[in-house]
Amino acid sequence: MPEKGRFLEIMAAVVEAAKAQGGELTQEEIQEYFKGMALEEEQMDAVYSYLSENRITVKGFLYTVKEEKKEEKDNVYLSMYLKELDGFPKEAPGEIRKLYKRLQNGEEAARKRLIEIWLVRVVELARGYQNQGVFLEDLVQEGNMGLLYSIEGLQGQQKDIDAEEYLKESVCQAMENLIDENMGKDDLENTLLAKTSLLGEASKVLAEDMGRVATVEELSEYTKIPKEEIMDILSLSLDAVKIGNSGNKPC
Repeated sequence: MPEKGRFLEIMAAVVEAAKAQGGELTQEEIQEYFKGMALEEEQMDAVYSYLSENRITVKGFLYTVKEEKKEEKDNVYLSMYLKELDGFPKEAPGEIRKLYKRLQNGEEAARKRLIEIWLVRVVELARGYQNQGVFLEDLVQEGNMGLLYSIEGLQGQQKDIDAEEYLKESVCQAMENLIDENMGKDDLENTLLAKTSLLGEASKVLAEDMGRVATVEELSEYTKIPKEEIMDILSLSLDAVKIGNSGNKPC
């Protein structure tokens, strides 16, 4: 599959978009997220199946629930995901410390390479949270979202921060929040974090497509989050999401 790291980022954004819309998306909306990746029909069906298995309704997609117990090792998405991770370059001794310094200097190449290294680590951390009522693939998905959000926070950050510990805590906290939510606990903080992450990813995707920063109206149309809610999130996001001026829209 092309653009491995990008696929994982987009998948996280799709999950959060579904949550923002009450757990429901159309096939066309999902395809719009992946429009630049040229996925084959079989791969898109695997994406639809994964969403359906995780209680997200995909309009127009017929999903048949198997009678036997769902086994994580047989899950199409998880198997595909782990196979993709095997294709990443192995971490070299001392590489990650240099990457942290480059990331804090704002280097985009360092961000991409750190994501590759940490996606493997997220799986390792997720295995430590198994047998707590949440599937491994769901723990990995939440851990990935925590990872992406925290790496964005580190990029260009000049404060003296223990990057290794910061990323680990962010990933573990995301997984623990999911476990708590699955147990019926109220988790407003996690919801805010997830939507902020979604808006950040949507802002980057739209900026790449349009060649400029998206407006609140454009973000609302893309993510299906109401404009008023986006403004509330932005007031708490500490510039984590870049917003353009409505006056910059082309005629």
